[in-house]
Amino acid sequence: MRSKRAYRLYLSAPMSGQPNHGYDRLNDAAYRLRRLGYAVTNPAELDESEPSEIRWGAAIIRDLQWLDSCDGICLLDGWEASPGARIEHEFAVREGKETGSLDYWTRGARR
Repeated sequence: MRSKRAYRLYLSAPMSGQPNHGYDRLNDAAYRLRRLGYAVTNPAELDESEPSEIRWGAAIIRDLQWLDSCDGICLLDGWEASPGARIEHEFAVREGKETGSLDYWTRGARR
């Protein structure tokens, strides 16, 4: 019998200019969503795996590739003020991915 694949979510939030690049908020959200059974792509973890400081444009391109492999996007508070998060949101909408806030996903939108 085949097991059901976990619903894949990409986390999006302001990072540039945020304390600790927003990693604490992203890591907290990833933890909460994973406990609920989601498979989470967390840009904070992607950044940690980079050998050195990554340029903004290169990070956006990398992140859009990861987002493309996900089923939906979880937008953390303040995403509207972030140029990168707005690009990720627009990409998700145009690609027909499900979008929602952390509250939306933790209330059981999909699993």
